[in-house]
Formats: sequence, structure tokens, C-alpha cells
Amino acid sequence: MGQFTKQMSILDALESHPGARDVFARWGMGCSLCIGAQILVDLGLSSIRTMTNNPKKLIALEGYGLTISERVPIEVPPHEHSITYLRTKREKMGHLLEHEELLPAEGDEG
Repeated sequence: MGQFTKQMSILDALESHPGARDVFARWGMGCSLCIGAQILVDLGLSSIRTMTNNPKKLIALEGYGLTISERVPIEVPPHEHSITYLRTKREKMGHLLEHEELLPAEGDEG
């Protein structure tokens, strides 16, 4: 019975925030973000400060009626083993990564 109740509360949360449901489904985000957003709303929060580089997560959180008061970037200097991965995250997935080593060189396209 406990598992059924938990599943119903997730469904109730998604039904009460149809905009967030569409965002999560479209971008394939796990339910952990939607559960976390619902918990924050249930606790009475309406404005949050968040640490993320993913703008899609910001949109999803806003779909729950949460206002993002500040986005704190998560960045470390890239190294030879991570620079391609981080550039791909920025260029292909739209992540907000601004470290100078990730930016295209002057005159480069992309």
C-alpha cells in the first residue's frame, strides 16, 4: 500500500503541474528532479537559489511555480581529459559553461 501511495503522489504532482510534466517528458529528466521540486513546493518555497549548469532544469523547476532567484554555476577548469566532454555539453546540450578554455578561439566558428 505504501508504494501505491508514493506512486499516486508523484502522479498527483505531475497532474497539478502540467507544464513541468511536459518538460520532464520531453527532455527525459528523471523523476528525482520532479519529486524534489514538488517537495520544495509542498514545504512552501516559492523562490530558490540553485546550483546547475543545465538551463532545462531551470525551466522544469519554473514549471512547478518555483522562481529561480539565482543560478550558481558549477565550474572547474577543464583539463585534457574533460575539455571535449565539457565543450559538447555546452555546444550540443546548451549547458551554461563559460570557462575561457571552453569558448571558441577568436575567428573560430561554433
